[in-house]
Amino acid sequence: MAFGLLKAHYWRMQMITPTVGRKVWYYDDTYHKIGDQPFDASIVFVWNDRMVNLRAYDHDGNRISNTTSIQFLQDDDTPTGSRYCAWMPYQIGRAAKHAAEPQEGNASFTEQDQSQSAESESA
Repeated sequence: MAFGLLKAHYWRMQMITPTVGRKVWYYDDTYHKIGDQPFDASIVFVWNDRMVNLRAYDHDGNRISNTTSIQFLQDDDTPTGSRYCAWMPYQIGRAAKHAAEPQEGNASFTEQDQSQSAESESA
């Protein structure tokens, strides 16, 4: 499973707060896919740090329906069903790098940092 590779990075960082507009990888074992590649998705609503609504697309660019209340894997979470999403390795690495840098005053990954990251992801 591709998510197993991501878990190794989580222990080094603080949880990244999901926000509307951020890109994530979507996994759905019930939907036809090509190989082990995740589906492209964007967060469109945040229920909490571990549950979001998504706009997701299959490998042909077609919209995947019924992507509400999707489990968002954080830290050492394991999937509880066949549908879940997670941060991309780039986002995890960036947050870990940011958390390791000496900070003046606040050592957390701030909303401003997240928005800058979201802008660079969509560029």
